[in-house]
Amino acid sequence: ETPREARLRDHAPQPNRLAVDALFPLLSDRVAVRERVLAGELPLWDARLGLGAPLLGGTMAGPLYPPGVLRLLLPPDRAAAWHALLALVLAGAGLWAFLERRGVAPEACAVGALALQAGAWGLANVHLAPKLDAALWLPWSLWAVDGVLARRRGAGLSLTLSIAFAFLAGFPGVAAFGLTTTLVYALVRASTLSTGPGPLVHALTFLGLGLATAGVQLLPTAATSAGSLRSPLTAAEVETQSLPLGTSLGLAVPHLFGMPADARPADRDPLTWSLTRASEATQAEQANALEWDLFAGVTVLLLALTALVARPRRALFPATLALATIGFAQGWPGLTLLYHVPGLDLGNPARAASLAWIAW
Repeated sequence: ETPREARLRDHAPQPNRLAVDALFPLLSDRVAVRERVLAGELPLWDARLGLGAPLLGGTMAGPLYPPGVLRLLLPPDRAAAWHALLALVLAGAGLWAFLERRGVAPEACAVGALALQAGAWGLANVHLAPKLDAALWLPWSLWAVDGVLARRRGAGLSLTLSIAFAFLAGFPGVAAFGLTTTLVYALVRASTLSTGPGPLVHALTFLGLGLATAGVQLLPTAATSAGSLRSPLTAAEVETQSLPLGTSLGLAVPHLFGMPADARPADRDPLTWSLTRASEATQAEQANALEWDLFAGVTVLLLALTALVARPRRALFPATLALATIGFAQGWPGLTLLYHVPGLDLGNPARAASLAWIAW
């Protein structure tokens, strides 16, 4: 190797393994979906990939996700930035609406909305649009639950659509976390408001309708999964993908295991192994900087602590949600039982950090 060749090698762009899903199958599927729709066909199948591959039955492209119409009006690569902006606007607006309905002052609603829009988890995952899209509908779902329990007009339809949109976004695992949280929230709020069984039954009905509406996407996905060579994960396999306790340091020290755009995998970083116990060697071998970083930050942690001290009762639900999220991601004793629940066993438990993004 000549000195010039060595310099070129050292300065050559390195592949970003964490962002590769954004190109294939995400972008490639969306290009194929747009081609089918503009040709007046249903986006069911791409015959050019291998022996053929499903489009509607895939799990990421989200061809039926309503805000995804941007990817039909523009080529999907050009629409990506506009879609990311729309996602952050929807996330902030949803949280503002939820906080306002709970009686929070407008100034505090603004702080909450801006904190969510600038949240590190959301920005780090913005290139994986389905993940962000599936998570952002949780505040809207909670807002709609409060509306249903208060017998507000149109709240039932809002709850149905927010649940359906989350599942249509293309990341059913994250949507399942949101559905579970919304269900628990409805049960807790109904018990504290003492509204009687009627409003709670209505809320549960609209939750079911939202899931049924998303069946237009979930049923083809389930059929594709049934024909896949990948077998469903067992609870034990899900547990092997949980995060080591050492990742808790990432709440206050961002990018502890590397930047999301780093070319070097996190399992090559000595810090990964120094913060991992011998019994967690399997987890360390599967480490990646994106899902190992819990993305909170010192400022957010201080604000959360202030909330717990100043308004402990009002902070109880988000604090419990954040704590349960970390416990689920790290496989705490007792919470590993949730790995047996259908919908919560669809992949890496660290993806539950999408809930903490909102809970903080």
